[in-house]
Amino acid sequence: MRTSIVLSILASALSAFTLAVDQPDPNFHIYLAFGQSNMEGQGPAEVQDRLVDDRFKLITTTSDHCMGRELGQWYPAIPPIVNCYGSVGPLDWFGRTLTEKLPEVTVGVVPVAIAGCDIQLFEEANYQTYEQPDWMVGRVESYGGNPYRRLVEIAKEAQKSGVIKGILLHQGETNNGQLDWPDRVKAIYDDLLKELDLKAEDVPLLAGEVVSTEKNGLCGAHNDIIHMLPEVIPTSYVIYASDLDQQGDDLHFTSAAYRTLGERYAEKMLEILNGTPEEEEPTQEEEEPTQEEEEPTPDDEEPTPDDEECTEIVYEEVDCDENGNEIPPVSEEPTEEECTEIVYEEVDCDENGNEIPPVTEEPTEEECTETVYEDVDCDEDGNEITDAPEKTEDVNEPEETCWSEPLGYPCCKKENPHVYARDENGVWSVENHNWCGVTVKGCWSEKLGYPCCEKENAKIYYKDANGIWGVEHGNWCGIIA
Repeated sequence: MRTSIVLSILASALSAFTLAVDQPDPNFHIYLAFGQSNMEGQGPAEVQDRLVDDRFKLITTTSDHCMGRELGQWYPAIPPIVNCYGSVGPLDWFGRTLTEKLPEVTVGVVPVAIAGCDIQLFEEANYQTYEQPDWMVGRVESYGGNPYRRLVEIAKEAQKSGVIKGILLHQGETNNGQLDWPDRVKAIYDDLLKELDLKAEDVPLLAGEVVSTEKNGLCGAHNDIIHMLPEVIPTSYVIYASDLDQQGDDLHFTSAAYRTLGERYAEKMLEILNGTPEEEEPTQEEEEPTQEEEEPTPDDEEPTPDDEECTEIVYEEVDCDENGNEIPPVSEEPTEEECTEIVYEEVDCDENGNEIPPVTEEPTEEECTETVYEDVDCDEDGNEITDAPEKTEDVNEPEETCWSEPLGYPCCKKENPHVYARDENGVWSVENHNWCGVTVKGCWSEKLGYPCCEKENAKIYYKDANGIWGVEHGNWCGIIA
């Protein structure tokens, strides 16, 4: 009898201990994220993007071992967060901002995004009939061929560690102008809530605007449709992005814009967590008219302003340059000092708009040298390629300097590590799930009398025992591998 009582007590204690261990951490806030290329992030990573708080984490959703990450495991959220096809995106600074504002909270993201995809790819009932271009097939396969199902499976795994607080969306460029897009997003949102046993009032949907028409965005018109979401999903919010710059491809934001966009996602989420959500898009505040202004006077239907306020505003038409700056008008009556006749001449210009110096028709005796034209090889910019550099020995010795240590990162130990990123500091790879600096041998070609190429992806024109050669400004340059 006494043995049974003891065993019963031990079983109860063990059960209570197991429940305590299995309970998710309420201070581990988890956010699902899905979309296309702007959710992947297409901004080049800089040093500030690689400095991450330990309380900001990602759980891997791809099976391609990006940066050595294993499917379903938690890692520090260093870029690329979503997959190895992306780089810096809104999630980077969404997580950084939340961990900064919520010092007691750990933030984790569950990201799934495929560049160029239609919303159909996240509709489990329809994804199989989606016609994928060849370049997209591998990306979809990295999510098991079913991005929505992978999102749900990894979200359930994440729920063992923390609590889902929100869902982030950035998608729509491929569905530009489709009026049924909000309803299709709602169906996906509802399915996620149902499968993960979540309540809409506890888990809002945050959707970001695409590159705006004002910024020459190709799909800027879709922002009007994105703003229809709150009418269809009462617990959804639109993240303003119409003032953010794009990279020049009319589709993707700049790295600086991604940082701002991520901060805006976070600020909206903080408002929701604090119970004070407001409209995201700024509106011009209008002062309410006073009672005296509302009632017209007998003498005049319009209210009469005070004498100090009664200043007539006159608008004039002005000429502006391409940046919107006013072009100062030409003075009609110049002073005597200014009254200098300007004579305009027609000149020949090159493709960059620079004047081509005229050929002297009557050269002096010293200049009168016969010109001999020869066939020469030119690079893609039309500059002459000089003779190939002569082969030398022992000019490729590495300079043992770890340039990344002052930035807080070790140098890579492997001799030829895979290059994941390049920035103004140097070349970056990944070892042990963290960034490391690739020890570059310096500008090896300088020892041969040639500079190193300035372009990151310089075209290869020649290879020899010294290294790889490109051509810039009509001269050979060494390409740093």
